[in-house]
Amino acid sequence: MRSKYANKDLEARLHGTIIRYNNHPYFCRYNGSNSLILYHVNQTDSEFKTIKGNDVLLDISSVPLGYIQQGDKVAYLTRKPHRRYKQGIDDSALLWHTIDEEEGPQNFPRSLRGNLYTQATIDMILGNYPALDKVMDIKPDRAVEVAISRDVAVRYRPALQMWDVFLRRRCVGWVPPGTRTVVVPSNDMGWVVSLYLTGFNWEVK
Repeated sequence: MRSKYANKDLEARLHGTIIRYNNHPYFCRYNGSNSLILYHVNQTDSEFKTIKGNDVLLDISSVPLGYIQQGDKVAYLTRKPHRRYKQGIDDSALLWHTIDEEEGPQNFPRSLRGNLYTQATIDMILGNYPALDKVMDIKPDRAVEVAISRDVAVRYRPALQMWDVFLRRRCVGWVPPGTRTVVVPSNDMGWVVSLYLTGFNWEVK
């Protein structure tokens, strides 16, 4: 969506947030009048370019959110539900969820604020994730969580040598050891495998 903000709204709406320009995420700072400075998300002191607020390549539509990799864990990011004034995203606009539904959402942890400005955020926005079959080849000796799309993540249970599959924080199945089959609780969940887990079969147990 092309920006149609008046100059006076550019600072309030975009300054200090992550937005997209030419389909790529950048950290944005207002530079006065009708000017914005874009920085690389994972190098916020590294200037990319200065643009006009009405540049046709500036996209002010909502930045896509979902699962984001955080070391051996994942988080599920959503916007806070209240009315927002900032159009881009920053840590104050986000809720932080665990991989599953066991814990309620929390504000973006202050101690992890810097994690928003990393390659992991770029990958989440662009949809760059590892393929599930590559992840299945990993045999970690500890519990590991891996995001494979904005909507889907998996968690390894070493005691059972099995991967649980989560869709937007809901456990929808598991992958038995040495198989390419996702076991789902009902036929209603088969569509998750067909849509998100290309190359895997599913069965009901």
